[in-house]
Amino acid sequence: MHPTAEDRLAAECQTTVITCARQAHAWAPSIGALIKKTGRDGRFDLLTALDFPHLAGNKEVLTQAVEDAMLALSLHKGEQILVVGGANVEQIVAAVREQFHVSRKVFPNPISEDVPINSIDMGPVPMPDARCRTLAITCMDFRQHDNDLATKLAMQLGLDEAPHILAMAGGAKDVEGTMRRSRLTLAQINDYRERHDLRTIVITCHTDCGAFGGSQMFENTAHEDAQFDYRLRVARGVLRRRFSGVAIIPAIVRLADGRIGTIERRDP
Repeated sequence: MHPTAEDRLAAECQTTVITCARQAHAWAPSIGALIKKTGRDGRFDLLTALDFPHLAGNKEVLTQAVEDAMLALSLHKGEQILVVGGANVEQIVAAVREQFHVSRKVFPNPISEDVPINSIDMGPVPMPDARCRTLAITCMDFRQHDNDLATKLAMQLGLDEAPHILAMAGGAKDVEGTMRRSRLTLAQINDYRERHDLRTIVITCHTDCGAFGGSQMFENTAHEDAQFDYRLRVARGVLRRRFSGVAIIPAIVRLADGRIGTIERRDP
């Protein structure tokens, strides 16, 4: 029996990385190679909090990151959770492990209690570039994040710089509504604005996104794009009302052969 496309996709990613948005773009090129040294495929879903104090010190942010990691666990096979950080990484791992066992009991899909939760110590944490004025809100999907998404966003959208990446399950869907996910996303964007001279927010959807049920849920590309444009339009409206004076750039990341193909600026 030949494996289905869904089976192949599930088997391709074995790791979900949890780390800090303001360092992720610098570390991402190295993470895949370090994962391969452990004998696993180097592709990884990426989940980020604004910074490590947010992750270790904010219970809601930690819970959301762990629940998103568990969502990835339910999609993939042979998965591990990998916390990437600096000298304090073991403190964060301990917090993730504790929250994992709490969240697992109420998570709607069955998750093994034996999921390995490991760490990579990247050494001294580089100071985030305070001059970075661009933040991108993206989905966690591995087909983007082992492929230098930040650089590709800058190149294909004509940005002045590679953005810091705030990655969660769903991308633009994280901005909508009044649920916890949306509230936390907006709060972290606000914190980022207070620490940086935030000028631009990029909000993205990507093709074949699990948060939308995958491309098979749509009749054709035009139908899928219409749903993305609707979500991007709503998210842009929320961000414009909340962050006046900040440019909002909606975009669709088109995947091709399991990697980033083109990135299109949209005007939904």
